[in-house]
Amino acid sequence: MTVDKKLSAKWHRGYGVSRHKCKSDSQDTTSRIHSRATFETYSSNCHRFMSWIESNHSECNNIYQASNYIPDYLNKMKDEGLSAYSQKTMLSALNKLYEGTKIGDTIQDRMSRPDKYPDYQTDERHRADIVRSRELESVHMQAIERSPEVVQFIRDTGLRRSEMLNLRGDDYRKTETSIEVHVSQGKGGKERWVPVAPENAQNVLKAFENVPPEARVFDSIDKNMPCHALRSEYAMNLYNSVARPVDSLPSKDKYHCRKDLQGVVLDKQAMKHVSRALGHERVEVFASNYYRK
Repeated sequence: MTVDKKLSAKWHRGYGVSRHKCKSDSQDTTSRIHSRATFETYSSNCHRFMSWIESNHSECNNIYQASNYIPDYLNKMKDEGLSAYSQKTMLSALNKLYEGTKIGDTIQDRMSRPDKYPDYQTDERHRADIVRSRELESVHMQAIERSPEVVQFIRDTGLRRSEMLNLRGDDYRKTETSIEVHVSQGKGGKERWVPVAPENAQNVLKAFENVPPEARVFDSIDKNMPCHALRSEYAMNLYNSVARPVDSLPSKDKYHCRKDLQGVVLDKQAMKHVSRALGHERVEVFASNYYRK
């Protein structure tokens, strides 16, 4: 099938290649998919779109004719009550499918021009609509009870599931007051050192005890582990440890939250520190995804 062929080709071109390095070296990223998770997500979204096309527009002979019905499919998602985040993921998946073609340029252009192309715009996204791993359910609580050492490690380091599974026995270093954990390939293929609060250093070091340098620290992590909720705890603790009193900050160092956090003012410098520790480049990611009142 053309969908599989096109996406697989981009996945194979991007596999093992750092997206961050490609962007830094001004290399082409449109012809690559760098993450397996992204490939699987985009593939399932594109297949759902094509299945809908087969059922509702059988007159389409190829994927290029199918692109004419992207706005109709987006409206269908809205009518079914799918979140703005799901809508955006779908458009991003189709954009990657058609990327590098004239149609791909058209999708990207229309997504970025809401005044002229309202039929290519998703619903507005709000923090309150993000539910995955944010509110703990019974399956999450059971996972927490089964693996208390994993829970504590995430709370102390803020690492993602994939980053923990890639940890090796020598992926840490001591600092003057604590330790840092080494992430060899995090979000976007980027390397980083994660700061650990001094009071949590011994907890983290226990995970590395008796683990040979090249051996995995964690062999597996429960699929129901609420990683994002635990990472948020790390993020808030780190922010509170470095944030300055906002009343004493100059305007340029203040971040004024919007939408459902309107009225909250945060320390930009502390936000930047936390975002980088979590593997993000954009300062506002802390406010939009991790900050809790």
